[in-house]
Amino acid sequence: MLFNILLVVWVLVSVVTGTLAARKGYNFILWALAAISGISIGLIGLIILAFLPFANKPEEQQRLKKRGNTIAGVLAAVGIVIWIINVL
Repeated sequence: MLFNILLVVWVLVSVVTGTLAARKGYNFILWALAAISGISIGLIGLIILAFLPFANKPEEQQRLKKRGNTIAGVLAAVGIVIWIINVL
């Protein structure tokens, strides 16, 4: 029962993070992967994403998207490494 609740929360955090990223102009898949790579990393990513500026403005779009998506990639990598360490 507890596992099912945690699984639902995990998926919801991932979907919310990805959706917020897409609305702000960042990569949905990368941010959802960062969130799903670990519940604690996902919550940290959601907090970081909340403070990132919108990347939808044409004058700064590329720079902001690159920075935000790089942050998501680092969070995803850290989460995956932590997960692998815990499994081994």
